[in-house]
Amino acid sequence: MKKTTMSRLLYSFLQTPFRLISLIIVSIVHVSLAVYLPVLIGEAVDFIGQKNNTQTLISLLFSMLFVIIAHSLFLWFSGLIAQKMVFQYGKNLKNELMARLHQLPIPVFDNYTTGDLISRATTDIEQLTNGLLLVFEQFLTGLLTLIFLIFSMANLDGVMLAMVLFLTPLTLLVANFIGKRSYHFYEKQLMARKKESQLIEEVVRQKSLIQLFNAKEKFLNLFDKRIEDYTLASQKATFYSSTVNPVTRFLNSLIYALLIGVGALRILHGFLSLGQLVTFLNYAKQYSKPFNDISSVLSELQGALACAERLYELIDAKNDIETSENQSNKTLNLKEKITFENINFSYQKGHRVLKDISFSINPGETVAIVGPTGSGKTTLINLLMRFYSPDSGSILFGDTAIQALDKKEFYQKIGMVAQTTWLKKASVFDNISYAYPNSDKLSVEKAAKLANADHFIQQLPDGYDTLLDESQTSLSEGQRQLISIARVFLKAPELLILDEATSSIDANTEVLVQNALQKLMAGKTSIIIAHRLSTIMKADNIIVLKDGRLVESGNHQELMTRKGLYYEMYQSH
Repeated sequence: MKKTTMSRLLYSFLQTPFRLISLIIVSIVHVSLAVYLPVLIGEAVDFIGQKNNTQTLISLLFSMLFVIIAHSLFLWFSGLIAQKMVFQYGKNLKNELMARLHQLPIPVFDNYTTGDLISRATTDIEQLTNGLLLVFEQFLTGLLTLIFLIFSMANLDGVMLAMVLFLTPLTLLVANFIGKRSYHFYEKQLMARKKESQLIEEVVRQKSLIQLFNAKEKFLNLFDKRIEDYTLASQKATFYSSTVNPVTRFLNSLIYALLIGVGALRILHGFLSLGQLVTFLNYAKQYSKPFNDISSVLSELQGALACAERLYELIDAKNDIETSENQSNKTLNLKEKITFENINFSYQKGHRVLKDISFSINPGETVAIVGPTGSGKTTLINLLMRFYSPDSGSILFGDTAIQALDKKEFYQKIGMVAQTTWLKKASVFDNISYAYPNSDKLSVEKAAKLANADHFIQQLPDGYDTLLDESQTSLSEGQRQLISIARVFLKAPELLILDEATSSIDANTEVLVQNALQKLMAGKTSIIIAHRLSTIMKADNIIVLKDGRLVESGNHQELMTRKGLYYEMYQSH
């Protein structure tokens, strides 16, 4: 899995070859300058003690100054390129993830909580980009430095190079061992953070309910447990990753001390000059630094790869793609009959919610779906709205299966008022004109008046320009529902679906809204879900569900005459 993730990351950066090649070239230049500086220092040491060498030493000092300045400039430039490349990748990844979230079918989201999705889209991407930045700023530089230093040390003394090459793998083995352990704990840290985010989201969303049931102490204890789990996982991950650097530095110090002793013997036997030993020791010191950097990066990379796997899991989730094989070129015609044929459906395998449902809706009909709580009313609408696909059976518009119709055109012609309201952080005007942002003020006000929302909107501080959001507390549930209904009035759909659309509205307002909805439904195919049976008495056909089965259907009078489930429900009201 890690190899696949790494190859995908590499492929992503190969899509911007100019920046990648520029980074490699600039890195090669600044590493070459860093390796050349000890050569100048060694030459200066060899000239010390010689007569008439003042001019040569001054020249060497100016050369060193030039190399230091040039090295700093190229180092800065390489960091700039790496940051632009990585942060552009992070931006593209966020856009890809958000686009993917909009493409994925609703069932995919049943496997994730809101807190987990937010954590992946924010924290995981940030940790991934930070890890990749270290790869390009330290890992690439460290790797190039190692290559240049090996050739340079070989040119000075092969025996001492052999010692360095023989002893250095110790640090790699240690770093690799610690890296594997830290990856395991980074995964645990991510899972613990996911659970913590989920709990925070739950507490924030249900704060009033928690207070009502005096569940504050319970949630505090649970949150304390989540924090403890996250802290322990973080401590272990941080401990293992933080031990890499001091352990490798200790080993490198031992290697450095051994090189000094051997180097002194090489000078005594005439194989090295003092300046060359100084140069080689500088190389040996530089040679240990890339291993420290690489080992540190490898440790951070484990956490970054764990984040990348979580992100790619979402991006790779099965898509609701309609292929050309089942895609119809036929234009959606809502003047045709809508047919449900032997529909079976389950959210979880083995627990069927709908069982062999069959009925049809004629063009222009108003059909009501009623039944006890949990009978499958909203589930039936979810299938019609293509949020889910039936396990078996089919939904037809005329003789065309619903899956074969173009989704964009399909949703353009359907309007739905759900039981739960949603308002985005925007003005009242923008919320009503959500589907048609270019709507003029006259059209929006007309829609609000039809929904009986204009009166209270005018009383808001800034009228239609009043800013609202999901946590808006200055509006009642009924007022929020009226704004949602006004949104549908503006859309003027051909097929209207009302899922308990007036459940949050008082009785007096409901009468006005029902009259307005009757005007909106005139000549259109309409489907209504309602608990209050008085609101659907005029429906052309009433579908009665119980335990996921269609038990009876007909108009109000017919069903009352049969004295079945509908009759019992009506009498109980």
